[in-house]
Amino acid sequence: MQFASPVWMYRLGLTFLAFALAAMLVCLVDRKASKAGSSRWIKAVAQASFSIYLTHPLMIHAARKLLEKFPMFPWQCYFPIVLCLIAMAGAAFYHGVERSSILLRDRWVPRRDAVEVKIS
Repeated sequence: MQFASPVWMYRLGLTFLAFALAAMLVCLVDRKASKAGSSRWIKAVAQASFSIYLTHPLMIHAARKLLEKFPMFPWQCYFPIVLCLIAMAGAAFYHGVERSSILLRDRWVPRRDAVEVKIS
């Protein structure tokens, strides 16, 4: 169901969505984390989100090829398969590449503590 033509939906709709999400981020940035937001699972997904972002298109493609190769699986198997593949690939990429790269970066270029500005 579309409320506007595709041209207006992409031009105005996505622009409005971007501004709304940016405004929501500005409003929520100083809030204290809730119990759900500070859980181990949410923290793990947040830390691995870039790895999940990088690997999810490949895993979606792999799941589609897998279901094409094995037509005996019903189409309802697609979503559980793709979710498991995305989770496994994201975790493997995070532990194998991203986390080790962050550790190497922190070893070679340590973060600076808060710099105190002295006005004389």
